[in-house]
Amino acid sequence: MRGVDFGAFRVNERTTAVFAADLQDETGAAIPGDDLDALTLTLYDETTRQVINSRDAVDVLNANGGTVDGQGHFVMVFSADDNQHLGGDTTETHVALFRWTYDTDKQGSQRVLLSVINEPKVP
Repeated sequence: MRGVDFGAFRVNERTTAVFAADLQDETGAAIPGDDLDALTLTLYDETTRQVINSRDAVDVLNANGGTVDGQGHFVMVFSADDNQHLGGDTTETHVALFRWTYDTDKQGSQRVLLSVINEPKVP
């Protein structure tokens, strides 16, 4: 995910969404899942900074909806609870902040923006 601008992807409120990317080191080479020391997710509302669904530095290295294979292909499944609308505008921006460490002392991070669309008829 090094240096990639994913832009915001649209997600309907209270639906499951899938995000996929390739993890890369500082040279652009793939980081296989076995080479990762840690991979975490913090999910929060961009405006209020409120953490969503208790996703505050949650381990997603082959756990909690995240998987990384031997070629560095990363898939994150956001649950319906991850994509809850907190109120206010018809669309709100949530930030998925991924942070990872590899080779003991190397680190990377990437923000991914989710535009969560308020569905007035969804309880």
